[in-house]
Amino acid sequence: MTQIPESTPESEPLSVTDAATVLLLQDGAQGLEVLLICRHIQSNVLGGVYVFPGGKHDATDFSFHHTAQRETWEEVGVRLEIDQLIPWSRWVTPRQPTVSSRRFDARFFVAAMPADQEALHDNHEATETLWIRPAAALERYGKGDLPLAPPQIMSLIHLAHYPNTASVLAAAPSEPPYILPEVVIENGERMICCPGDPHHPMSEPAQPGPRRLYYRKGRFEVEGCWGDFPSAACA
Repeated sequence: MTQIPESTPESEPLSVTDAATVLLLQDGAQGLEVLLICRHIQSNVLGGVYVFPGGKHDATDFSFHHTAQRETWEEVGVRLEIDQLIPWSRWVTPRQPTVSSRRFDARFFVAAMPADQEALHDNHEATETLWIRPAAALERYGKGDLPLAPPQIMSLIHLAHYPNTASVLAAAPSEPPYILPEVVIENGERMICCPGDPHHPMSEPAQPGPRRLYYRKGRFEVEGCWGDFPSAACA
């Protein structure tokens, strides 16, 4: 099982890098599917972990939409029009990051996969492309054979509530939720808490799904959620 590397403590606050990522969607035989790519094992950011296509915002990018458009083309060879990219959420790495020594302010977009194109990994930044149902991805994660980071876990849980691409696009919020998890240590156990959790300063949940993830033995867990996904714990 690939473990997510734990970040090393920093004496100074880490700077935040702007980024954008795309939840690319299609309708498969059993319902909604999302594209995951496996980061190259030697990558200095989440090497060996499955993520959505995306990357950092460059100075030459006109907007975060353009960053998402460019990165999707560079990483999986899919050309999207700007108006196909619909804002979905905004995730910011905790002030005390758990899985990386870098922090990101990432804008998440949803988009329908163009019917006349094919997603192929570049064999440089990504070594695998995988179309998979959100619930199936979470089941594999629970078994230990599909490494994921917190934003991907939470986003997959959210997507698992929808039957098809059209329902996701129709549910896109007018103002994407801002999600800055808090790292909390309780009774010697490390966890990250999202809006709606008693340990988080924002009392209202930002999106459907669990409010906290426990960091155990190099990976994240949601209590009561993986054995028979989706369970009441993930509602």
